[in-house]
Amino acid sequence: NSISVPSNATSSSIYSATCNVGGCVSNSTSVVVPKGTLLNPSISASPETVCTNGSSTLTANNCAGSIRWSTGATSASIVVNPNTTSTYNFICTVNNCVATAYKTVIVNPIKTPSINVPTPIICLGESVTLTVTNCDAPIVWSNSQNGSSIVVTPTTVGTPSYSVTCGSGTTCSATGSVT
Repeated sequence: NSISVPSNATSSSIYSATCNVGGCVSNSTSVVVPKGTLLNPSISASPETVCTNGSSTLTANNCAGSIRWSTGATSASIVVNPNTTSTYNFICTVNNCVATAYKTVIVNPIKTPSINVPTPIICLGESVTLTVTNCDAPIVWSNSQNGSSIVVTPTTVGTPSYSVTCGSGTTCSATGSVT
């Protein structure tokens, strides 16, 4: 015969059974029936989006048993340094029940900005427009101006140098320069 385990049973329950045939009753026999543990593991990532060569901390959530990450680690949190967008997982094992959680860490590549100088040689007091391409906002120039194009008027004889910094926050910063 079979035993049905109620859905509200604890993680392991003891059940007793007797056999009654023609009025003869057997001795009671007990059995421990483990109740399957409902597993719903998840992974949190901080941050979920990184720049090339950036790092993210992954944390295993909702696992009261053993943890094994796709990297081989067995701790509750790991630090990953993906070079490209990558998916990580961990296997949660509790009382022979197994479940897997997945998390993708997005990698934004660092861009190399290019500064265009339409007239590389100008006379003292003349202006030239510098334009940067392949550069995510915010865009900040070494002379504290903002935007993808700026007008500069060198005030000293020589070879002035300008640099630009692109991006911050969820975008990846990069720096370019022109002399």
